[in-house]
Amino acid sequence: PKPCLSGCIYQQNGMPGSKYCFARGSLPVTCGDDTINEDALAAYRLGLSSGDSEIIIRLAADSFNFTWVPESMVMNRDEYVQFLGKFKEEAEKDGRPKFSMRFNNLIQRKVDNTIFEAGDWIVDDFDRGVYMH
Repeated sequence: PKPCLSGCIYQQNGMPGSKYCFARGSLPVTCGDDTINEDALAAYRLGLSSGDSEIIIRLAADSFNFTWVPESMVMNRDEYVQFLGKFKEEAEKDGRPKFSMRFNNLIQRKVDNTIFEAGDWIVDDFDRGVYMH
C-alpha cells in the first residue's frame, strides 16, 4: 500500500485476515524478526569460543550436520559433540593455554529471512580456519 514504508504487511495476532503496515516514523522497519537468527549466531559463537558443544546442540535442529572441510568429514549431532571435545583436548595438549576460540572478520548477509555468517576462527598457538553458518 502507498503509505507503507516497506512491502512488509503484518497480521495482528488473534485477528486472521487483518492487515497493517508501518508508515514513515523514527524507527527502522524490518520484515520478520532478525533478532532470533542473530541471537542464534551469537550463541553458536559462544559455544565455539568456549568449546561447549551443548550450547550449539541446543540450538541445532535434529537434522543438524557439521562439515569439517579439511578432511571432508560430515558429522551428525552426536559425532559433532565428540569431535569438538577431541578438538578442544588437542588444543590444550603440551602445555598450551586453556581452550579459547576467537573470531575475526565476521561478515553477515541476509538472504530472504535467513542471516548467514562467515568469518575466521582462531585458537591461538594451535589452529585457525574459516567458517560459515
